[in-house]
Amino acid sequence: MSNQLSDTPPDIARQWLERMRELSVAERWKRIGGLNRMLRTLALSDLKHLHPSASEDELRLRLAHRLYGHDLATRAYGPLPDEQNDKNG
Repeated sequence: MSNQLSDTPPDIARQWLERMRELSVAERWKRIGGLNRMLRTLALSDLKHLHPSASEDELRLRLAHRLYGHDLATRAYGPLPDEQNDKNG
């Protein structure tokens, strides 16, 4: 299997892929949603580590910048606090 994970033996990867193909579309979407929630949780945990004094609102803003890119997140949600301070200072 050419797209196998480096730490997964080929026979296990094949079994996993077969099981994924057996799932209904609804079940696949459910799993994707779970992975998305896990990704956001991990990203927020990293942001809390990097910015321990940040409020929940600031952390959500930083997450948006990480997920959607700087330009889009700035247009949609506003600049990061450090950028606001740079403009005011």
